[in-house]
Amino acid sequence: MLKFMILSLFLSLNLWSNEYFYYHHDKKVKLTPKQLQSHNRWLMKTENGRDVIVTSRIIVKTSNKALLDKYLQDYNASIKKELGKDLFLLKVEDVNQTLDIVNSLHDKEGIIYIHPDLIRKRFLR
Repeated sequence: MLKFMILSLFLSLNLWSNEYFYYHHDKKVKLTPKQLQSHNRWLMKTENGRDVIVTSRIIVKTSNKALLDKYLQDYNASIKKELGKDLFLLKVEDVNQTLDIVNSLHDKEGIIYIHPDLIRKRFLR
């Protein structure tokens, strides 16, 4: 039982010690994890205090679909749907990889923009 508790503590410290962020209009947006809701959703809080849910989906605009296909093979991701001309909704296997993939592809050749498909609470202005 003690070994289990120590292992659980180590894993939780490692999970919360990572830096979570994505780029929005080339500005880094930092996220703080609040809770893993399920195997494909993370509840997180942005720097300005808004709750967002990170899913296993990514939105990407590319200038070269062939390069995107190559990147997707490297990251074990796939195109779920074509949203428009050179605009795609991607699906990753594990929600824990979503932000890593987005940040890795952000500066790659052929990527115009990329960001996680976030779920946000609606509010009135």
